[in-house]
Amino acid sequence: VLNEVGRGWPVSGQLDLATWMSYRLGMRMAWGAASGPEFGNLVLTRFRIRASEVVTLTHWDDYQGRSLLDVTVDLGFGRAISVLGTHLQHRNTPEALTARMAEIGEILAHWAGAPATVLAGDLNPMQGEPGQGPRVPGEFVEIEALLDAGFATAGNLEACDPPTSNENCSDFILVSGDLTMRSLDVGVNFADHRILVADVVVP
Repeated sequence: VLNEVGRGWPVSGQLDLATWMSYRLGMRMAWGAASGPEFGNLVLTRFRIRASEVVTLTHWDDYQGRSLLDVTVDLGFGRAISVLGTHLQHRNTPEALTARMAEIGEILAHWAGAPATVLAGDLNPMQGEPGQGPRVPGEFVEIEALLDAGFATAGNLEACDPPTSNENCSDFILVSGDLTMRSLDVGVNFADHRILVADVVVP
């Protein structure tokens, strides 16, 4: 799952990054526009894609457009998982928090407790200022809402250690309760965000 993937977007040199990565990695792809028709979320997989759907989330004021990409991945032997990729509002303000919570509500309504689901992306939870607000992932109200709804994660919820973006814990992988996440690791590489790698067991 990748966020901020351009397809002809000027910032990415007008390159179709989604198609380029799919070709170079030899993986199938599903892409969904978010902030305009040339910028959005991408799912790459070596498995067959049964279906994909883009859910446009409510556009708040002057914020960037956001969406949810729902991809059904065929694992073979009659098994499939739903991969939900998203990128929520990014500002660390009460107004942005309101927008994020509304986006999470729309995502949860779309998910509706369906089994075999992985939710991943930059959720941009409100971190608080250093030394002032909660910087413990388990205390982020956005993450609490997802956990209360039935998602789980093997990520560190007790401390932002290691951070996933600069000094923040912005990125998450969560799974529905019928799946088992055995581990979640944060890569040492760094650009704007570090890579997350999860080991998920599908019954």
